[in-house]
Parts: sequence; structure tokens; C-alpha cells
Amino acid sequence: MMIQLGCWSTGVLITVGMLQMAVHVPMTNVALDKPYKMSVAPNYSATLDEGDKTDLTDGFSDPQLSWGNKSTVGWEVRRKAIEITIDLGRVEPIAGVSFSCVAGAAGVTWPLSINVTVSEDGEVFYPACELYRATEDPLPPGYGDSHPYTFRSRQLETKGRYVRFSAVPSGAYLFCDEIEVYRGDDRLLARGYDVEPATGAELTDSVRLTKLGCYRRIRRDLEQVEAMVRDVRPPDSDQLLARLTRVRSDLEASDFPEDIESFKAIVPLNEIHARVFEVYCALLSRPGDSAITVWHTPRYHMLSLFETPGDPVSELTLAMARNERRAQVFNITNTSQEPVAVRFAIEGLPGGTNPVYLKPHQVEYVDGRESEVIASALVPLDKRGDEFESTVPSGMTRQIWLSADWPDVEAGEYEGEILLHWGGDRASIDFKLSIAPVRLPDKLDCDLGLWDYVSDINRPRYGVTEQNQTAAITDMNEHKVNVVWGEGRSVPQIRSLSREGEDVWEFDEQGNLAAEFDYTGWDAFVKMWPRADYFLVSCTFRDNAVFCGQKEGTDAFDRAVSQFASNWAEHNRTLGLRPGQAGILFVDEPGNEGMYKTTYLFAKAFKAGTDEIAFYSDPGIDGNTRTIDDIKYAREALELCDILCPNLTNTILQLDANGQDFFRRRQADGAVYWVYQCHGPTRLGNPSYFRFQAWHCLRYGATGVNFWSYSSLGAMNGWNEYPSWSARTDAPPYFSPESVTTSKHWEAILESRQDYQYVKMLEARVAELNEADVKSPNLGEARRLTEGVVNSVLDELAAQYGRWYGAKLSDDPSAIAEKGRLEVLAMLTSLQREN
Repeated sequence: MMIQLGCWSTGVLITVGMLQMAVHVPMTNVALDKPYKMSVAPNYSATLDEGDKTDLTDGFSDPQLSWGNKSTVGWEVRRKAIEITIDLGRVEPIAGVSFSCVAGAAGVTWPLSINVTVSEDGEVFYPACELYRATEDPLPPGYGDSHPYTFRSRQLETKGRYVRFSAVPSGAYLFCDEIEVYRGDDRLLARGYDVEPATGAELTDSVRLTKLGCYRRIRRDLEQVEAMVRDVRPPDSDQLLARLTRVRSDLEASDFPEDIESFKAIVPLNEIHARVFEVYCALLSRPGDSAITVWHTPRYHMLSLFETPGDPVSELTLAMARNERRAQVFNITNTSQEPVAVRFAIEGLPGGTNPVYLKPHQVEYVDGRESEVIASALVPLDKRGDEFESTVPSGMTRQIWLSADWPDVEAGEYEGEILLHWGGDRASIDFKLSIAPVRLPDKLDCDLGLWDYVSDINRPRYGVTEQNQTAAITDMNEHKVNVVWGEGRSVPQIRSLSREGEDVWEFDEQGNLAAEFDYTGWDAFVKMWPRADYFLVSCTFRDNAVFCGQKEGTDAFDRAVSQFASNWAEHNRTLGLRPGQAGILFVDEPGNEGMYKTTYLFAKAFKAGTDEIAFYSDPGIDGNTRTIDDIKYAREALELCDILCPNLTNTILQLDANGQDFFRRRQADGAVYWVYQCHGPTRLGNPSYFRFQAWHCLRYGATGVNFWSYSSLGAMNGWNEYPSWSARTDAPPYFSPESVTTSKHWEAILESRQDYQYVKMLEARVAELNEADVKSPNLGEARRLTEGVVNSVLDELAAQYGRWYGAKLSDDPSAIAEKGRLEVLAMLTSLQREN
């Protein structure tokens, strides 16, 4: 229990029984009503007002602080640090500072760093503190619920007239409502600065941000375990708290990691971090005398760092069709004080010991820029002789993801065992594998595209490099991606005849082509993907477009776009591409009259040149619109498009029935109808965000799922996002500069499309039996299932989790989809016996 007396204070802790009471001596806030300058002007609409010029030092901190309050100052930024410099009016002795902000939900994340510097002249600034290291209260939780938090330090010994708070955003937003500077003793005025001046480069230095990210992670976990110990109060709590005190001392003295090139933010990060979990281990129950508990959760349930093991598991089942990929999991919790190496083998299934189609992966806990640890990365386990081995740190749970990858096994019911051992102990899990007498086709009916840009290597803030490009191509093929994207050099280039050797877009004043096309990049892009069904490129414009020097709406513009299209189509015939296999996006996410007008003008001109290349659009309808006709030019533009890929959440689910039916009517006219989503960061969402996309396609008649994006990281290394400031990761897999690693989120996309295939196969089988006039009680039940299973699944999803089910990180909405797909699989199996 904390009792605070006064607004700004130093404190002395007095212990009375089990309670700690802080008696504070008030301190003077010398920043009160002082002017300040901001390096980036506030621009978040919900908080923006004239008060932003005074809100940060007006002495008012809203207890209900949020990003909807006018008393808050808000920024939406891209790759910009935000510096707030307060002028105290004169040089003051400084004993402390505070910075009040809010984050934790809706994409609003805590800053990576809040660095405080001081200056006497406003020109040369000296380091005062990093508030993450200096703040006195336990750090706020990483992500999940929004709440206010005040970073406060009252242990400074410095001086200055100007105090600068430099915040490095982790994502796109920063919100602050009050900053304070506490006056210290006058003796500080006589002190000099014993540190080198601060530099701007230090603020976003990768090494500094990585070291600070490690400190944040370890401190958060230490403070959480400390709170658990104080709450549970085990008999040895004093000893446990003393151990944590020593860990905290070592953390403050550490300078980890030494090498960021090879660093991965896999928990535990180091030996100091591991000691935190050793203390947590003392709070875990120990069934029997074993150090290890083997238990089970649904595979898409996202494990937390601090799991309590469930009952030991004795049996696992996995039901699947032939020629598909599904998975099952088991968890291993270590309640001993030492790491334990657990070995296991899979016996008794077709294919002998450890059959090649069963591929174990170790699920890694990876921390991200948002300070949320996610257990999603799936790292393949190598065999040690005839067994697989996974080391489980003390006090932690290791999940093993057992992937059944397109087993070449006849239909049937098979029973095997997973045999585990560690030290002198053993355990076994019965493993029942059911292979249904139905086979999924090699090509799934539900298309998949992710704006991958794998052909365009070394793009800033994307994960594909020259070293991992081959791995990325293999990974996409394994996940059956059949819609591939390129831009830049993948777009057909025009080589000027008058300036040979320079790649420029050039048409004459009448819009006639005055150059040769260079298809080198395009041809390489097509050659890279022999299995692709669609080759799409981005060549994006906004409204009032100018194409190759020609303004939209002019005859020259129409002529230039038309000739570009016709020349490209002619070349594609030499490559053997079928009509509609190549496509282009000119206006990304049109959502207003101007953008739809530009889309319309491009489409009209382009289609005048060819009908062999698909004109692609990913239209947006804002939340206030309920019909296509509410935006001028929208209907005209979309009626010319060959591939329509509206946003599911922000468009399809926002439109009325007529608006939704518009896309199905266009589909009936020959257009391709897909849906996409681009919420993120991916890691902060539940895999259900991906798992249910194809179920929505079934409801609305779409035939493809698309996501932003396969390789967008905000950094070149998905395993260390600590230096990746003012960004977000949307890539489902984990990229390093040399490798690509799958994840639960990535596997959920494939499973979603396989769910879609189940339903389509059941519909086809019912139609086939109807055509044959088969009389069977199963047929009526199957017909009812085909007509109702999709709505049943999605209605249950909405009832339990609402529209934003993908935000339920710690829950398992995917269990609803799993239940539906097993019903369909059982019915397919039953109907296979019908003639």
C-alpha cells in the first residue's frame, strides 16, 4: 500500500507489518507553466488543439489519460524521434524529471527510449538519464490493455536551463500529457558536467537500443516475478526476494549484449534473465517428484512466459486429409532449478521411427519492439542420433510443434507413441493419427497473395536479402503462395532511344511511345515463380496522376497508358502467359473521389490497350459509407477492374448487403474477387486473424486471401526488433539476413485455406451425389452442413470474441474454426462411402 503526500517528492519507505508506506517530501516542479519547443508538431486529430502548446507543463495530469483527451498531446509519426525541449528560464539545479504517457493497446505502443539531456545554452546538451533505466516504479506491461504510466526519476544530480526529452517511438504513435522537472539542492549549481555532450546519432544507435531493449525485457520480467512472490508469499519468500535483488544489481551493472550482429531476442536473453525464471520456478507446483511436466494446450493458444503447467497429457490426436499440412503440440514445463534437456522419439506410425512427414519444431519466445514476448516462431529441431532434443530452461515452458507435412500415407487410423526421457525419468504420449479417405488437390482453390516483393531484394525495412531470397522463395512455395508481387525493376521499364543506357519513362508530347521496353526485370520476376498463377506489380500513383509526363484526363495520357499496356501484353505472349495472369496496381487503396477518379482514368486507358493484363484494385470504403455509390467514380472505376481485392474489415464488413453483393456481381461478370487485411503489427495479433480469413471468403463468395505483407519488418532482422524504431512488423515468418523461419501466424494462413478447401470439397461431393440421385440419410445432413457451417463458425466467433477477435492474443479463437473443419472432415469421410 502506497500513500503519497504531495505532488512531487522524494520518498522514505517505512515498513509496518506487511505494508510498505512511502512518506514523501514535496519537491518543486520548476517546469510548471514553462514554454517548450517540439521537434515534430503534434498531429493526432483526436488530441490536436491550441492547448498542445501549453498542455505538457500546465500542471494537469489527467487520471483518465487517453489518446482521446484534448489535454493529451499526440503524434502519429514515421521514422522520427520526438524531442521536447523545456526552457526553465534560468539554470536550475535538477534532482529529477517525469514524463507521463499512455500506451498498451490499439497499436499504441510504449516508446523504445526516453532520453533526458540538459543544457545551459540550448546548443550543447549533456546526458542526464535514460528514463527506462532511471524510472522508480515498475515498468508498465508491454501490450494488451491501454493505461497511463509516469516515467519518474528523483535521483538526478545535474543542472540546466534547457531540459530535453527525446522519445524514440516504437511504433507510429506517441502520447504525452505532462512533463515535470524537479528542483534540486543549490549545491548542484556549482557542479560541472562530467560526461561528454550528447549527440543525435546516439539516440537511435542500434547498439544502444538493443542494449536498452534487453534491459527493459529483463527488468519487466524481474518486476513481474517480484510481484508474484509478494502476492503468493511462499515460506522462502525472503530468500527469493533477496535473489531478485541480486539479479537487479547484476542487471544494472550489465552491458548486454556485446555483439548485436548475432543477437536474437529469444527469452531468456542471457544468464541474468535465466535467473529470473529460476526464482519463478520456486512458485510452480511439482506433480510427484519429476522436474518435468508434459502437458497440452490447443496449438494456436499463445503461451505466456509465466505458464503454470496443466495436467500431464497421455494422448494426442491429429485428424487430417491426405495431401495437407496440419499440426499438434505438447508442452514441457521445467520446475527444477537447472535447465533440462528432454529427448523424444516418435514410434509406431507408418514410416518407422520419426517418420519424415512428422517434423518437430521448438516454439521460441521472442521479444519485439513493442515489449511483448510472443511464442510463435517455429524453429525446426535437429535429430541427435535417433531422437530429437529440446532444452527447457528452469521455470519455463517449452512447446513442441509437431507438423504433419503432407504425409504420403494411405487413409486409416494409426496409433503411435511419443517417447520422452530426461535424466532418469521417462514419459510417453499416445499419438493417434487419423488420415481421412479424401485428398486435397495440389493447388488450393483459395488464392493467396501477400505483397511479398521477394524479387526486389534489399529494400529498406523489408526482410528479403540476397542471402535469404532462395529460402524465401522455398518458404512461399511450401505455403502454396500462388499470387506473387513485384515492383521497381519487376515493372517493365522503358529504355530511351535518345539516351541509350538510361532507364527512363519516355513518351513524346502526344503520348506515343518513343522508346524501347526493357523486360529484363519482368522476365526474371516471371522466371522466379514457375508455380505462380498471378504475377502482379505495383506502379502506384495518387490522385491527379502524371504518367510518363502526361497528365491524367488528357488524350496524351490515354495514349501513353494504352501503348504501355499493349506492348507489355504482346511481350507476355512470348513468355507463354495466359490472359489475366499478369496484372498491375496503379492506385493503392483508393478511398476517396480523387483516387477513384485516377483509378477510373488509368483503367479506361489501360484496357483500351489490352484485355490480356489484369487491372487490379484494392478499394477502400470508409466506415461512414455503406454503398459503392456514396463515393463519386467508385462504381465506374471498379466496374472496369479485373481483380477486386477490398479490405475485409474496413470495407466488406462495413458495407450494407447491396455493397457486399456488388463484388459478387462483378465476380459473376468475370472479375476475380479476393479480400485482404493489413492490420498489425502481426506479432501482437492472435493467429486467428489469419485462420478465419478464408472462412470470411466462404461467407462473402471471395476466392482468395491477401495480407500485408510477407516481408515487411521495419528492420532487416525480425529476431532483433529493438533497434527498429517508429515501425512495425507485418511479416508472418521471422526473417534474418540469412534465413526465413515459419511461425504459428504463418501456418494459420495455410490452415485457413485448407479449411476453405474442405468446405468446397464437401459442396462438390454433395452436388455429385445429388446429381447421381443417391438416397442417403447422410446426404441431407451433409447438405445442411454445407449450408450452415460457415455461418455457424463465424457467428460463434462474433458472439464470443467480437469484431476484433485477432486482438485476443492470450486466447484461442481458432478453436472455433478447428471445430468446424473437423465436422466437415468427418462428413467428407462419411460421404466417401456413398456411391
